[in-house]
Order: sequence, then C-alpha cells, then structure tokens
Amino acid sequence: MATRIGCGRNPGVMLWMIMMTLTQVNLCQAKAMLEDHGYKGITVVINRDVPEDKVLLTKLEESLTEASKVLLQTTRGQVYFEEFIIVLPETWTKNPQYGIANNTGDSTEQILISSTKSEYGDAPYVKQPRGCGQPGLFMHLTPSYITDDSISAKWGPRGKGVIKTKVFPRNSSSILSIMFTHYAEKVEFCDKSTKEGNVLHNVLASNRQNIHCNKKSAWEVMKEHSDFKEERHPLPFEETRPIQFKYVQVLPRRRVFVLDISGSMTVDHRLTRMRSSVSDMILNMLEVNSTVGIVEFNNLASVRSQCVTIVTKADRKSLITKLPTDAGGGTSIGAGLRLGLEVLHKGMNTPAGGTLVVVSDGEENTAPYVRDILPEIQSKSVVVDTISLTKEASSVMSLMSSSTGGQSFFDSANYNSTALIDSLAAIVTSGGLTHDPRVPLLLHTEAGTVSINSPLTGEFYVDNTLGEDTTVSVSFTSTVNVSLTGPGNLTISRDTHPGLYITEVDNMIMIQLSEVIKNGTWSYRITATQVDSHVVVTVQSRASKDGSDVIQVLSWLPEEHNLDFAPDQKLAIYAEVTRGRSSVLNSQVVAIIERPQSGPLRIDLRDNGVGSDITEDDGIYSAYILAKDLSGDGRYGIKVKVEGVDGLTSVVVGGRGGSSGALEVDTDGIIEELVTEELGRFERVRSAGLFAVSGFPSDMTSIPDAIPPSRITDLTVSNDDTKDGAAELEWTSVGGDMDIGTAAKYTFYFITDLDLVDSAGFNDSMWSEVNQTYLRDLRSPQPAGSRERVNISLDLLGDNDTLVLCVRATDDVGNAGELSNIVSVTRVRDPDVVTKVEDAESNTKFYILVTVPLVLAVALLAALITGLVLVGWRSGKLK
Repeated sequence: MATRIGCGRNPGVMLWMIMMTLTQVNLCQAKAMLEDHGYKGITVVINRDVPEDKVLLTKLEESLTEASKVLLQTTRGQVYFEEFIIVLPETWTKNPQYGIANNTGDSTEQILISSTKSEYGDAPYVKQPRGCGQPGLFMHLTPSYITDDSISAKWGPRGKGVIKTKVFPRNSSSILSIMFTHYAEKVEFCDKSTKEGNVLHNVLASNRQNIHCNKKSAWEVMKEHSDFKEERHPLPFEETRPIQFKYVQVLPRRRVFVLDISGSMTVDHRLTRMRSSVSDMILNMLEVNSTVGIVEFNNLASVRSQCVTIVTKADRKSLITKLPTDAGGGTSIGAGLRLGLEVLHKGMNTPAGGTLVVVSDGEENTAPYVRDILPEIQSKSVVVDTISLTKEASSVMSLMSSSTGGQSFFDSANYNSTALIDSLAAIVTSGGLTHDPRVPLLLHTEAGTVSINSPLTGEFYVDNTLGEDTTVSVSFTSTVNVSLTGPGNLTISRDTHPGLYITEVDNMIMIQLSEVIKNGTWSYRITATQVDSHVVVTVQSRASKDGSDVIQVLSWLPEEHNLDFAPDQKLAIYAEVTRGRSSVLNSQVVAIIERPQSGPLRIDLRDNGVGSDITEDDGIYSAYILAKDLSGDGRYGIKVKVEGVDGLTSVVVGGRGGSSGALEVDTDGIIEELVTEELGRFERVRSAGLFAVSGFPSDMTSIPDAIPPSRITDLTVSNDDTKDGAAELEWTSVGGDMDIGTAAKYTFYFITDLDLVDSAGFNDSMWSEVNQTYLRDLRSPQPAGSRERVNISLDLLGDNDTLVLCVRATDDVGNAGELSNIVSVTRVRDPDVVTKVEDAESNTKFYILVTVPLVLAVALLAALITGLVLVGWRSGKLK
C-alpha cells in the first residue's frame, strides 16, 4: 500500500543535489547528458583555494560511486552516473596524464569543492536561486566533508545522506522517501501516484518542496524534465555500474583578441573607444602569466601580435602598441575567427582550449562566414566571448558565445555608456568563485560629456579589502584635465603629483594611486581643455592581502537570452554579493539596462524572498525585467552596480544550520539565526551580459497589462493572539506586477476535507473562497516586500476539524497570481492533549496546529504532551 512517510523535506543528500545541477554547461563545453541510462560529463571543479590532496581525490571517487548506486535505486532503475570530469586547479602539481581543462575557469561547474561558507560550515548545499524545476547553479562540498569521516557522519554516508534516525531503523524493510529518510536502506523519490510500493508525497508538509513546487512531489517535478518524461526499461538495482573518472587541469589563461577594423568602426569614435578599453584591460586587468594575442579583421584578417605571456609591465606596454589604429573595408568575422584560432594554438602540443574575445559592430558581408568556422571552434573546445557594438552588430555574435560556452555582451556605443569596459572586465574576472588575487576588481565606471564650463564630477569608494594597484583611467575623444581628492583632503593633479599620471595610450590618462592610496571616499573632476570631449572613467583595485576576504559580485541572466516578445514577458536577473565565501546582506543593488530606441532603465534588485528572489538573506539579489520595461526589438545590455551602506550592510559570519538543506542526524530541526557583523561601505560594478528581444509591437500603447502579482510563498500561521478564537496569518506582500508595485486585493481560500487534499486528483479548482466576514482586520495590500497580517475566525470549523488555507493576490485589472503555499489550523477540544486558549466571552477553547514533517512531530512528542501541539498529518494517515 502506498504510504505517506514525510516525503518532501528539504533535499540534503549528495545525489539529489547533483540532480539539481545536471543541466549546467561544464568546463569542457559538453553539457551533462544522459545516454541510455547513464549521465556523462558531470563536472567536478576543485577550487584554487583547496590544497593539493590525493586522499581528497580517492574519497571523492568513493562518494560519487556510492551516489551512483543510490541514484539507480531511488529512480527505480532509470538512471545512474556514468562519467565525471574532475577539474584540478592550476596551483596543483602538473601531470602529463591530466587532460587540459578549458580556460573558462571554474564558473561552469556542477559540483564545486571549495572552502566553507560561513552560514553552513561543512554542510553540503546547492546554490539554487531560480525555483522549482530549474537547474541549480552548482552543488558545494568542502574538502573536510569529503575527507573527514567524523565531519561527514553528521549527515550520513557521503553518497547517500544520513546513517541513523530517531524514527525508523536503518534496516527497515519499507521503501521510504529519500527527501525525508535518506538514511534508510530502501529509498525512492516520493510521488503523487498511489501505485503499489511508491512513497506517497505529503502535500501538507511545510517545506521548500511544497512551497516552491506548489505541492508537487519530487518525482512529479522530475517527470517534467526531458530525461524522465519517457520511462526506460529499468536496470537491476543490485548490479554495480562502472564509473569513469576523467582528470583535467586548468592552465594559465590563453586569449586572443579578434578586433573589427571595418569601415563602420570609424563612426562615433568606435575604434578609439575599443582601443582605449582593450588597452585598459591589458595594462591593468589581465593576470600575470596569462597569454594574449591580437588579430584584426575587415574583409581580410591579419596578425597584430602572436601570443605573448604577460610577466612584466613591459610585456603589457608592448602589447598595447600592437592594437589597431586604422579602420576601413568590409566585414568577415569568419576570417578573424580562423586566424584567431591559428594564433591561439600556435606552438601548442595539443591545439585545443583557450578563448577568443571578439569585438565587432556590423553584419558580416564577406566570406568566410562564422558558420564556416564555428564547427572547428567547437571541435577544439574553444570558448568565444563576444562584445557587440551598436544594434547593427551581427546576431551571429551571440550565437558564437552560446554555442561555445562563452559570454555575450552589448555596448550601444552611446557616449554615456560604459558597457565596453564593463564587459571586458567581466570577461577577465569570470571563472572564479573564490577571487583570484591577481585580478583587480572594477569599483566604478561612468561616462559622460565634458566641456570647459561643464565638468564631469563623481566619487568612488576604496574599501579595506582592496588597495593594491588602484588605478583611475580616463579615456577621452579630446584632451581633458583630471584631478582627484582623497581622504584627508588629499588633492592630486598633474601639477602636484606628475609621477602618478601615466599616458601609455593616445586618448587615455591613467592615474596610479598605489603610492598614496587610502581607504575611503575619493572624488574626481574632469574638464575639457579646448573642445567638448566624451569621456569614460574606470576605477579598479586589487586585493590588499591574499584575496580570500575580498568583496566580489557575480551577476548573470538565465539561459533565455533571446526572447520573443509577449505581454506577460518576464526575465529574471541575478547578482550575488559575497565577502570571500560569505553572503553580504542589505546591499544596494541596481541593474542599469541599456535599451534600444530609449534611454537606460534602472531596476532595484532585492534579497527579500519575494517574486524572483526565492530565498531571503542568502546574498543573492534579483528582480524581474518585465514587458513594460522593454522599448523595442534589439539587444539589451545590463550593468549591475552594488554599494554597501554604513550601518546597514552586513556580512554573515555564522548560523543558519540546517537551512543548507542537509539536516544533521541528531538535529532537532531548528534552524539557527544568522550571525552577522557590520560591513560598511564598498562599491563594485559588474556586467551581467545581454539579452535580445524580437517581435516587439510598433505601438507601445497596444501592450496590455498581462503581468499578474507574484505567488506568495511564505504564508504562515501564528498563535500570538488566539483568545478571540482566531488564527493569525502572516506573509510578505507581492506587487501588482510580480514583485513590483502594489497588488489590489488578497483572496483567501480553504478546504476542510483532508481526504480531498490527499487525493491524487487534487487541483486548484477544489478550493472554496473564504467569506470576508471570517477575516478580521484585513486591509488593502501594502507595497511589495511589506509584512501583511490578518486574523481568520475559527468559526469556520467544527470540533477537531482542520482548516487548510492559501491566498492569492490580484492586480487592479484582474490579473491573479498563483495560489500560495498552504497552511493548516485545527480547532481542538481536548484539554488533556493540548494547552487551551479560552475566549473570555464565549468560553470556547481553540487550539492551533501547524503542519510540519513527521521527524519534527516525533522530536516534539514531549512538547505535545505538555501542551505545544505541532502535528504533520491527521490521525490515521501514517501507516
């Protein structure tokens, strides 16, 4: 008989976390793919902060082998792990038996082995910002978790989960839910089906599975993925399936710039801007020991510089003299790619890997074309990063990036845009989840037009995690004067500090502040000397120590980069702010979006658990870009600006415990409060890439409001005030358009028949609306992100009845959000079992019960007897 045994707790086992990350692109540019029954190409990246350790590799292979066996069992013989690619850092000893990892770094891992995260310690966790059914970014394991049995024993066998329990014996003959009792001998993913032997999903459990998956079971969600839609002939569980482990090692970065010098690059100083930005990148950003070459192309291609390994400043200065200075002719991106490949692999024993950085502003009009060269690029595992200048740039630019695992960026070529230097900085700093101290971080960028009587002024902040090689770069179209003022009224100009002013490139001034740098606020003033000048200001600085505690920002878009316009369009943008591996909270995060046919748009990103942000206070900030934010067909570039605020911004230094998803064997299920310390002010800038829109209507006024409010996911029941026979409900408000603005109204729904909730055919149409007379103190919705409360009368219930509740928000034109997570309250009249709460007027006793998983119900048995009742399911549902 199908049983309901706590199915649906936060997933905490290794194999389930691996399953959450399987659709990510791996380091060697092959997606983790399923062939027959076996997953191949799952990438495990060992971060550069992990010391070399052969024991770690041995233990890792053992754990992944065990995880494969358990996966075959839990999926009923459908799939197992057949191949892992283990990526070793360049800091480990070189071995000719290792393959060569692509030098995109470690930003495309599916399993990351790195130092501890302050919130979770050594607990395994998955970074999953996108919600139900979407791939996680990666699974995180610490070296101690893998190598130290006494540490991993807190969560059980590494390949499975927890080895003992308070509820069921490990050798139980029952098939139990891996999402709840993953320590048992026989486990499966829970299901909504009632087939014989299946573990039945508990829709009433108050866990993230039900909250974010709208009561769907794990197996239901998995069946929606292409890997599980068609059921395979099951393999025998008992057979051992061989696993192949491939080892590859990251080598120093190898890049070739492929730069457009066609005739259109002479327009609007595009060639000058490209030269200045690439010069800034080479002089101030590229890593020591990285290798760089330069190729230019118009209708033909030519080599400006073969690959040079950067060791000294002289190497950098020599490279920038090779950048193109003249433009003219047609456009053959394919010719540039072909020659770029030759330069990239010249002199290499194994011609593979590396990155081409392509900058172009036009449509290709001369053979060879990209389509002629792209198969060779892919066969040699070369990544192509692209920067499209202007909306006229060929659409094939983004295709090159997406098909090779690279990044694509967009610069409108507007004089007020900083996208070109922002994009180049993102290319350099990508590929590292623990900051490489050799690479400076971008603190501040600004663009504008200056004249003799109208200066450009601004300020930037240098925090105490930075300070080495701090450089202010100003590129210009006509000569300008630049002066700075630092902490303590330190004034810097060419007259007072001529040695700090460096002019290595025409049309660019660099001010190197390392000799005089102080932490704090700096300001700049830029004026033209004769005629108006268009300028771009860039400030970068390197870690003052080893880089382990530097504040950094990662920002990204999901995979849907090319959008067909629809009125209900929404695209999420994400930014993670960390100090080392610790989450930074309460920062000011703004996305600045360059749009076609319109000015830039600013959108606030929030970490409040509303709308696109599924987890509050995890250091990942997000927001939706909606249909109303778009301005036409074309490319949209995104820059993310992050600032710390004195007295508000903090960094996590401990706590949270089981919220990693991996509850410990002996835990009581209580999640610790976060421990934070004030962080103060800082400033960072990061490009998030681009997306493109097609099919935008010609008449803006014809776009209807089709965006509903977000789904409420944190509805809870409180027993703070039950003396009047009411239960208090609390939740976070959503907006009229997803998490933006204010909703128009809330509507509550209920069910009293738990058998109906339990039924396999349960759906949203079975809810009944709560009459307004039962709702006390219900007020109009507040702006998104506010806390909402309402009291609901328990007169809806008879004795010992349970009321299941949910809520939805509706906007002012009738667009209704999805039904929220569900909660339940019960009216009980048994003073020997439950502590009473008496209504002074009616002398009626009311009791509130909140749904929790079974393991918590058992752990709280003593509390039940003494009067605090928390129960998971109605009597008779547990078999």
